[in-house]
Amino acid sequence: MVTRLLTGVLFIFLFASCSTVNVDYHMPSTFLLSPETQGEAFKSGEVGMNINTAHKVSLARTFEVDLFNLTDGASVDTNNEITSSFGIGLKGSLGLWDRIDLYGHSNHDATSAFGFKVQVYGDSLRLKSEGLKIAIAIGYGSGEESEGNDINLKNTNSGNSFEAVNAKIKLKNKEAILLIGQRLSERLLLYTNIHYIHFDVDSTLKTGSGGVFDLSTSSIQKGVNLGLVFHTNDMKPGIKLTAEAGYSMAKLRLGGWHDHMSLGGQATLFW
Repeated sequence: MVTRLLTGVLFIFLFASCSTVNVDYHMPSTFLLSPETQGEAFKSGEVGMNINTAHKVSLARTFEVDLFNLTDGASVDTNNEITSSFGIGLKGSLGLWDRIDLYGHSNHDATSAFGFKVQVYGDSLRLKSEGLKIAIAIGYGSGEESEGNDINLKNTNSGNSFEAVNAKIKLKNKEAILLIGQRLSERLLLYTNIHYIHFDVDSTLKTGSGGVFDLSTSSIQKGVNLGLVFHTNDMKPGIKLTAEAGYSMAKLRLGGWHDHMSLGGQATLFW
């Protein structure tokens, strides 16, 4: 029985091969952004690395099989779907004024965005005073990526060429975030964020046989997260740890909602 199974696996390995291309992007479902601004112009800032849940948006998939030296070319599936995923990213901010920060973030398979955070109530991070904190953040992002290959990849077993497949995807997003928090001590801050993000997607898939598929669409993502910020030390420079958990929803222009529990964590160096 085992011999037959191993023989079958070896047979497939020797005489079959496949080529796939996935066209997709990610919408992170956590922000890891607190309601306090730095409080000093160009003197204070931070940069951190994070891991977070995300909505993965699949726009198209291609699949081609070479079996017994025969292939019918690439088959294309343009059914959109959203699934749960995760990614890693970078986030940073710089104080521009007592109540205004410039912030930016970049995530795996997603846009790189920059924006402004304005604290409208409560003292800034510089004072670390207890009490209520309220801020709003507005940002704009973009990203571009290519998938597939511009040349015909070869099956190393048969020597046949797979059909060339190339896809390009351009993303633009606008984001708005409401941040409300309570500083409990010099080292501990609790907060919540309510966010809304709109993505415009310009994407095209081309195959070597002349097929052209317009994958352009738009999507939105919204949710609410609860977060905690813990400063490991009181002096600068230092390290702070941030964790978020909540609920996130996403949908394409034509399609239903996909939701999941959002989770994220970040380690940040501040100065």
